[in-house]
Amino acid sequence: MKLLLDTHVALWIVSEPERLSRKALRAFRSSEELFLSIASLWELAKKIAVGKLQLAPGWARNLPSTLVRDGVQTLPVQPDDCDALVGLPLQKNRDPFDRMLLAQALQRDLALMTIDKNMKGHGVKVVWLKARNHSQQSWRFNALRH
Repeated sequence: MKLLLDTHVALWIVSEPERLSRKALRAFRSSEELFLSIASLWELAKKIAVGKLQLAPGWARNLPSTLVRDGVQTLPVQPDDCDALVGLPLQKNRDPFDRMLLAQALQRDLALMTIDKNMKGHGVKVVWLKARNHSQQSWRFNALRH
């Protein structure tokens, strides 16, 4: 299986892997290819800019380079990905970053690893990440912080 990591998953893998279930860790470790979208870096930049997240200077280089050790490749946004956005129904998920990840997964036949229930039902296989000891996604991270 080829996996595209949702933004929070990439951060959890780097900073809080204990938040991932055993099933999620197995899927991550056994995946034939792993990807982190550039759209996820854009999402993190937005969260930092509005004060929802604090990461250390250099995070935009450090996160992908840390993940590369686990075989994660960065995935650029291509014009066809933007074109694929048109076909995604707005009523199911209006978040622009989620929508780009969905479009990229559809374009490349990737499964999406996420805890976000809004990612289901778009024709993309979702590897559902039941987080351990956390009922919801949170933007609290230990690694890559100041």
